[in-house]
This record gives sequence, structure tokens and C-alpha cells, in this order.
Amino acid sequence: MSYKTFFGFQKEPFSQDIRVEDFYPLPGLQAASERFLYALNLGAASIITGDVGSGKSTPLRYAATKLHPFQYKVVSVVASTDSMADILRQICNGFDVDGPTPLPGLPKPCVPPSWKSPRESRSPC
Repeated sequence: MSYKTFFGFQKEPFSQDIRVEDFYPLPGLQAASERFLYALNLGAASIITGDVGSGKSTPLRYAATKLHPFQYKVVSVVASTDSMADILRQICNGFDVDGPTPLPGLPKPCVPPSWKSPRESRSPC
């Protein structure tokens, strides 16, 4: 017997694409969301850290539903094992911005070696 049958679930309860309306309103979800929105209203930075699968993106997705879509553009950035340059590319793509391009006569921009993944560090700038 599967856990879905045992608990009487109609849908997969732990999927990444669960609708925000289907979130179980745990007190921690509301508290984390409120802290994020408070920092946003102050114009401050806010970071949520934790182990894989600990529920970092859930309160952010919940908080994002409280933001007016004409005032805010929410961009999801997944920090994987890739380089810092990949994270910066995700941010640029989320805002429909091309990465830095050199001006005529200036050298090509180079990502610092410490930001590169082992795969990227083999390619010269």
C-alpha cells in the first residue's frame, strides 16, 4: 500500500509544483513569510538558508503571492553545484537582461576564477 493510499491523498503531497492554495498553513510558514515581507518593506536583504528539502522555497512562494505583480517581479534562483557565474546568469535571465557585454575597445569581461565551476575554469577568458 502506498503512502498516498494510506493517508488518503488525492495528489502527490510533496511535489515541487504544488499550488500555493494547497499549502498546509503551518505557523512556521506564515512566520517565515512575514519576516521576508517585513525585510522587503524595509528595503533590506533577506536570505533563507537550510538543507536540501527543508522547505526554503515554500515560504518564499507563499510570500510572493502577497506581492502586487505590477510592483514586483519575483525571480527564482536555484543555487546548484554550478558556479557563481551560473547564479548571476539565472538572475539576468529572470529579469530579461543580457549579461555584461564589452564596449568597443575594452577587453572582454572575465568571470573571476573563484566563481567558475571546474568545467568553466578550463576555458580561458
